[in-house]
Amino acid sequence: MNEPIDSQAEQAELGHNDIHAIYASGNETVINRVNKLLINALCQADDDSRLALSQFFDVPTTRRAAGPEVDRVLISQVRLLINGANANQMQTWLSSYETSPAYSSQRSALEKLLRAFVMSRSQIEELRGNIVESRTLRTELSSNREELKLIREDMRNKVRELRERVASKQRLP
Repeated sequence: MNEPIDSQAEQAELGHNDIHAIYASGNETVINRVNKLLINALCQADDDSRLALSQFFDVPTTRRAAGPEVDRVLISQVRLLINGANANQMQTWLSSYETSPAYSSQRSALEKLLRAFVMSRSQIEELRGNIVESRTLRTELSSNREELKLIREDMRNKVRELRERVASKQRLP
C-alpha cells in the first residue's frame, strides 16, 4: 500500500514519475488507457473522471465538496430588482438556480442569466437617473434662460435711461 502523501507537490511528483514510466514502457494498451483517463479528466472535469484517473495511479484522493455555494450576493441583487411585473419569472429563475447541481451547465446558464438581468436592470435604473437629471437640468436651464432674458431687458432699459440722461444733459446750456 502507498504511504500517505504529505503535499500536493509530492502527489504531483509521484504522478509525474508514474506517467513517465508508463509512456517509457511502450505498452500500447496501458498508454491508451492512460490517454483515455487523462482526456476524460480534462474534458469532462467531473469528480468521477478524476477519481478514475487517481485510482489508476493509486493516488489517494478526496472527493471535492458538493460544489460552490450559490452566489448569495447575486441572489440579493436580483431580489432587490424584483417588481410586480417580473416577480414570478424571477422567483422561478432564483429557485432553479439555487437547486441546480453545482458545476452543472444549468447552474452556469442560470447564473449568467441572473447576472445579465442584474446588469440590465442596473443600466435601466442608471438611465432613468440620467433622464431625471437631464429633466432637472433642462428645467434649470429654462429658468436661467428666463432670468437672462429679464437681465437683458433690464440692461436695455438702463442703457436707454443712460442715453436719455446724456441726451438731456447735452440739451442744457
